Amino acid sequence: MVGSQSSSHTSRNIHQSADGSYFSGLETQWWKRPFYTRIVKEIRITSQGGNLRPIAIVTSGPISRSSVDSLELELAKAQEVTGVALNSGLLSWHALNHELDTSEIEEITAVLHKVGAELMIAGESHVGDDKTSKMYDARAAVQTYILQLGDDPIICWLDSDLEFSALIANEDELRINQPWPWVHMVWDQWLNGESVDIATGDVTGDPPIPASSTILTNLRDLSQDGEVVNGSRWSIRDPAYDLSEIAKPDVLFPQCKGIWFSQLEIVESILWKGTLNRPLVASEEILSQPHRPWFVRGGLTVVYNRKAMYNSTPRINCMGFTARRGDSFWLVYNVQNMGFTVGNFPFPLLHCRGELNINRVELIQSFRSRFFGDFFGAASLKGTVLSLNDGFSALEEHIHSAISARATRSKEVLELSLVELKVLNGAISKSESAIIEQALSETLSELNSMDLKLVGNELCVQIAEYLEVESDD
Repeated sequence: MVGSQSSSHTSRNIHQSADGSYFSGLETQWWKRPFYTRIVKEIRITSQGGNLRPIAIVTSGPISRSSVDSLELELAKAQEVTGVALNSGLLSWHALNHELDTSEIEEITAVLHKVGAELMIAGESHVGDDKTSKMYDARAAVQTYILQLGDDPIICWLDSDLEFSALIANEDELRINQPWPWVHMVWDQWLNGESVDIATGDVTGDPPIPASSTILTNLRDLSQDGEVVNGSRWSIRDPAYDLSEIAKPDVLFPQCKGIWFSQLEIVESILWKGTLNRPLVASEEILSQPHRPWFVRGGLTVVYNRKAMYNSTPRINCMGFTARRGDSFWLVYNVQNMGFTVGNFPFPLLHCRGELNINRVELIQSFRSRFFGDFFGAASLKGTVLSLNDGFSALEEHIHSAISARATRSKEVLELSLVELKVLNGAISKSESAIIEQALSETLSELNSMDLKLVGNELCVQIAEYLEVESDD
């Protein structure tokens, strides 16, 4: 139970090259770098001797063809540069809630089979009535399914909108590359790394946070008048995150050059996709000094010890909203209560949000629900981590404090965004501006009227129950 073990956990790379070669030359495809081709060849030779654990990629949600193509590219190039094929059964993609039709399944199955991988179709449709609920249903489906797999595979538990590539910058132009052979690096970390049960990683591309957490920076970029900045801006951590606690320069980002640009309408880009000119970019400076806290789990998780999957993620509800960050509470439980070890998986994947195809009312509702889901989840997670080992009274105190601080900062961001919206000087149409203003105003109004003490009490009771925190009585 919480309080019985030390909470001095740190996130670490579980294996790093001594000379930093992992993250140098990001503009070069991995199969053109001897450093990576040697690793891939060693792994494939090892596989021929039957000394490699199988990998099961498990996703729940719609699969894009670009994701499939990126995996095919890695595997095809690996076979080409090594001359060694993968043994049957070593790599499989288990697709739950995939939304593929029969012809697509047949085509993808054939494509992956040619490069030594299998496509496994499983899972029923999720039943949640909003995006956050569906996210929890997807996690539950994945965890149940993983426990049924044989052969003790390494589990790559991934969001379905990830691609096996990364967004990189060459000067001020962006493009999609494969700077590392991602699947092979999962094996490499297992063969050469320190012993960890769970490794969590980051993404490039669209920030993996709600659009409500990036709206101020996006609007400020829209209001600028052609400011020119060089490629050094891609080394700024969390460039789009309005609520980041990491100090960053007040830099305006011009429109991206190169392949990365949004095909979505401006309103959907701002209220759903969450990024205009500030995608997350792989840079040597950032990747060589990872800052992911040990307790944060995103959409990229490599599970080396499948026993961790026996513990389900919590579904925390508050004020009619489903709180986000349940997967991070799952990580806290596994480390704090079960003694599993956690590390940082150093190779990010590409995150691309697609179209929502919903009307104005639904888009505003989506913005609002994701805002409050993240507000409740992020604040309560921070309070929980600060209270580890200190009992129930400390949990209450820290959660209430974190909620208050997050509410203050969120109100400031929403208010500043409304101000910024009024000075866009024709950068967007009046109708677009009206939709964004309505989303901001309705969210701010509800936040201002919310009883934060009641919020804290609701969250604290559910979190204490999930983490088995004993009362001080």
